[in-house]
Amino acid sequence: MAGFATLSGGDTVSFNLDPNQIYAVQTALDHVGTDWHVAGVGDFNGDHSTDMMLRSSITGDFGLYSMNNGTVSAYHNLGAVGNDWHVAGIGDFNGDHTTDMILRSTITGDFGVYNINNDSVSSYHDLGAVGNDWQVAGVGDFNGDHTSDMILRSSITGDFGVYNINNDSVSAYHDLGAVGNDWQVAGVGDFNGDGTTDMMLRNASGEFRVYDINDNTVSSSHSLGTVGNDWQVASFSDVNGDGTTDMTLRNANGELRVYDINNNTVSSSQLLDTVFAGDSNSSISLDLQQHGSSGILINVGAGLHTIDITGDGAASIVGGGASNDTITFAGNGTVDASGMGGSATLLGGSGIDAFFGGSGSTSMVGSNFASFTGGSGHDTMVAHTVPSGGVDQNVFNFDAAVGGVHEIDGYNSTLPGGDTAIHLTFTNYGLTSTQVVADSAIVGNDTIITLPGGGGGSSTTTITLKDFTGLADSNVNSH
Repeated sequence: MAGFATLSGGDTVSFNLDPNQIYAVQTALDHVGTDWHVAGVGDFNGDHSTDMMLRSSITGDFGLYSMNNGTVSAYHNLGAVGNDWHVAGIGDFNGDHTTDMILRSTITGDFGVYNINNDSVSSYHDLGAVGNDWQVAGVGDFNGDHTSDMILRSSITGDFGVYNINNDSVSAYHDLGAVGNDWQVAGVGDFNGDGTTDMMLRNASGEFRVYDINDNTVSSSHSLGTVGNDWQVASFSDVNGDGTTDMTLRNANGELRVYDINNNTVSSSQLLDTVFAGDSNSSISLDLQQHGSSGILINVGAGLHTIDITGDGAASIVGGGASNDTITFAGNGTVDASGMGGSATLLGGSGIDAFFGGSGSTSMVGSNFASFTGGSGHDTMVAHTVPSGGVDQNVFNFDAAVGGVHEIDGYNSTLPGGDTAIHLTFTNYGLTSTQVVADSAIVGNDTIITLPGGGGGSSTTTITLKDFTGLADSNVNSH
């Protein structure tokens, strides 16, 4: 499985990840306004890949980012809902194998299901109201019928109750009993491999306990031991591919530890190895295979660093200052790279790359299909794989709140009508696609787009499409 590595601080990286290491990696996919927050993830269009739902805290608007092969392939606006309605859960509530969304009114306690199909809301169903002292504890399949159900908990009594949901309606309610309020829900997942969702709780002492749920009943509970409270849950998912849910914790220093869970027991735990490249200049060579399946975390300081990475494995690269670091990987994989304050050169691998510019001068060179996101500095974006026709999988993203000066190379299309495959995405400019095109001008063989800051942004964005003319509305996605 291809994976991601996050690079900060003017670095160069290219590599392949072991499938068990995806949660060892920090991934950035796009820049959006700070009023937009993640509402949930799931397969909202039935293409068997996970997409991302965001919501604006100002307008209440929902936006769906369809993702394919680790990059954003499309954006869909789902409309707005009043901000007194909050997302209560994400799951498949009608059995159509695509992900839906439940919202809840903070005023009335009412729940409503929004069915989502092919990236749009297809229907709405009211589930009724529950007193606001009952809060959602988790969403999952607690009765084995392959549709998502909902567990609520009373903040007064500590009682848990399962609401079975079938075909967008509550079909049954089951009381699971009460647990002391010093125990809080840490997450849900299938921790014993029986195909139904279980629940993990943690108390004030840091102890974890699994409550196995089968056919809407707690069948058993198992203590997993105690971990210091400086470690907090980062994620629950099947990290090692054995069919049961594992747990990843993170501490205040950014260290990650994966707890493999099998048959309600922690079978092993692995701390991601950490290498520090400090404020002094250094040259480091790393073989990921020597660090085992747990992967490696590289903290990069302000010094000038040359880091050569070989072998198959996982790496997460964080930190970085204004120096011009170079990080290379002798492999064929997917890269997610961010240039910060330095003059960075980001080189893609043979997989699908995602590049993010910073405040410095960033050169982004894709060797396969890539997603380029402009920073606030001066970026050069080079697309190496441009189809002669059809859909171009290279995507260029710009945000009004970031601005910057950008140059796009690699298309070499100066015929009338230009290259209809190029894809430009604009966020927070408050302009339609037609208006963006109207703000462009042809200078020689180049097209220059100049856009003022918008949506709270104050920085002008300037984009030069080298050797490209004939920009059309079909090339632009503005939201």
